[in-house]
Amino acid sequence: MEIEEIQLDREPAPLRQARNDLRNGNYPRVLESLDKLRGGSQDRPLMQQEVQFYRALATSRLALAGTGDANAALKLLTDFLKSYKDSWRYMLANELAGDLLVSLDRQAEALTYYQELEKSPYPAHQMRARVAQGRALIVQGKHAEALAQFEKVLAMPDNQADTRSSQERLGATLGKALVLAETGDVNTAVQLVEQAIAALDPENNDLNAQAYLTLGTCYRKKGDSRAAEWAFLWVDLIYSANPQFHAQALANLKEVFAENGKPERALQAENVLKERYGNTKWARVGTG
Repeated sequence: MEIEEIQLDREPAPLRQARNDLRNGNYPRVLESLDKLRGGSQDRPLMQQEVQFYRALATSRLALAGTGDANAALKLLTDFLKSYKDSWRYMLANELAGDLLVSLDRQAEALTYYQELEKSPYPAHQMRARVAQGRALIVQGKHAEALAQFEKVLAMPDNQADTRSSQERLGATLGKALVLAETGDVNTAVQLVEQAIAALDPENNDLNAQAYLTLGTCYRKKGDSRAAEWAFLWVDLIYSANPQFHAQALANLKEVFAENGKPERALQAENVLKERYGNTKWARVGTG
């Protein structure tokens, strides 16, 4: 059984508050709570480990949302990984390090951390690692290698009782569609994405956002800017909870609005992108 959370005996109130804030996604408050811890409250090794991980996790989430320093977050994570190789948090820390490196356009380095995640005994982790590797390889233009990663996931046993595994299979399908779109088979790519959307739980914000981002990308490859606008608007208007995906949608909308003769809306999308997600790669370099 995979560990999801631990609570320590006689742990200080600020640490409990930090954990609650992590659950609620209030990452600035996590850091505020950790700053309230006194030196003596961190004298136990496991307590030190929890504090270090919570700080690294909160800083990483803020960086990935475009409101924090990705390099500083990466340093916290790599320090944690060096110090606590036996930690049950080790796999998540590797995944986060990979995600930060991708956000910094350092895909080749990210692969090392995703490959470490792939060593997990849990199939869902293995699938997640392969999907992440595939996406990083696409950015590097290594489409055959990327497709191989997605096909590995799709070839794994379909454990429908494991929700996470089913979600990773859908993620692999979306990744495969991206490869097909990048290599010229756009019609098949669109069909794959439409099938994935039909199978998705409409309440799953992240996967729906990824699906419509993929669909929009496929339509752009096809030269259909109006259909692409429609797809990206799904993310902007409905599935915008994940800052990374919303930023990507806005970067695309800025361009497709201009292509569709809507300069005012293009400027509006650009302004929201810069104001909310100014530190993301989507604000820095756009979709190029």
